[in-house]
Amino acid sequence: MSKSFFFIYLCYNEYGDIMKDIVYINEELNTKFNFRVGGIIVDNDQLLLQHTDGDDYYALVGGRVDFNEDTQTSLIREIKEELGFSINKEDTMLIDVVENFFDLKGYSFHELLFIYRVDVSKYNYDKEPIKTIDKKNSVNSWFSFDEVSNMNLQPALAKELLNSKELRHTINRENKND
Repeated sequence: MSKSFFFIYLCYNEYGDIMKDIVYINEELNTKFNFRVGGIIVDNDQLLLQHTDGDDYYALVGGRVDFNEDTQTSLIREIKEELGFSINKEDTMLIDVVENFFDLKGYSFHELLFIYRVDVSKYNYDKEPIKTIDKKNSVNSWFSFDEVSNMNLQPALAKELLNSKELRHTINRENKND
């Protein structure tokens, strides 16, 4: 009989900072559960996306929600940790709650993903690529909405949300087990 545990994943990132991610991993079944936030960070008609060396896709800026942290606070923290940007709660708007199912790097994932629209146009941030502060080999770059339509963005449903200003709930199944 296999045992699995839901736990708070206390570990140190590559920079020595402690992380308190909520995660469930079953190594026997190669399954993982993630509780995450992602930001559709827009400045007028441009979107900020993250790319990590070795990946064939771009992703939204964000990360795992820490234990005892609400999703909006988590996103603001992730943006500060990854980009060095300070934003306010008023800059964010929850636009999708996604039950996301996908396969990646040998695992079947079940992910609960809260996606926020983050309007940073009032801050006049530089449009040069931004090295991700808390991750090695990861860069954030600005793209026009037109460019994004031809990119491999994960989750792919994020493309549908570029101009969204209303909350929705999505069940997104991209895994091979269905």
